[in-house]
Amino acid sequence: MRSESSPIQATVEPQAQAETCLTSRRRLIKLGGVAAPVALTLTSRPVMAWHCNTTSAWGSAQINPNQSTTARNTKNQLVNETWTIANWKDNTTRAGLGLPWVTLGQAFGIAVQTGNPSGANYYKNLTAGWLFASVGLPTGLVSTDKLWDKICNGSQWQKYMIVARMNTILVPNVKSCLTSSTYEDQLKLMATGTYSPSNLGGVVWNQTMIMQYLEQNWIVRAA
Repeated sequence: MRSESSPIQATVEPQAQAETCLTSRRRLIKLGGVAAPVALTLTSRPVMAWHCNTTSAWGSAQINPNQSTTARNTKNQLVNETWTIANWKDNTTRAGLGLPWVTLGQAFGIAVQTGNPSGANYYKNLTAGWLFASVGLPTGLVSTDKLWDKICNGSQWQKYMIVARMNTILVPNVKSCLTSSTYEDQLKLMATGTYSPSNLGGVVWNQTMIMQYLEQNWIVRAA
């Protein structure tokens, strides 16, 4: 490996460097039609889009990796972003999104940050029972658990399920990704800690596999 002071490197004139760059660029342009599909198969996330595959599409791709390119790079490219676990923990924005807890409060018509910190509606006091009232509590959570505390100090499973539910409420594309063709909420089915994609017969995902799905499909990211 040559150092920055290499005599060979030092003898290259600026004009020669420019010509070399132009030649390389022309080669890339000529190869562009071939190189682009290869790049798509290697990247997990294209510029200006993120992938949210349905559980059926993603599960099928895990069984047959040859399907993964089609599943990830065509109809499942979405232009939205989601809040990460770190965003929810620190109440920070991401990619032009608003503050997550404030946005959640606005969705429910409550002041979660400007209200009384000791009040039930203050964001650090919102409970699992409040968030999961209509869908049922995920395994390991009780109704009195405070969401923010579990995001900070809970298990990985608790963090993923809480953030997945909140992102589903606030990001339409996440909701559409987690809604089956029969309009069934797949995240609700995952809450038990085991999940079977409808098209995969006897395949059963455990908690680790469910979190992997949420992570790799940009529904929940750690940071």
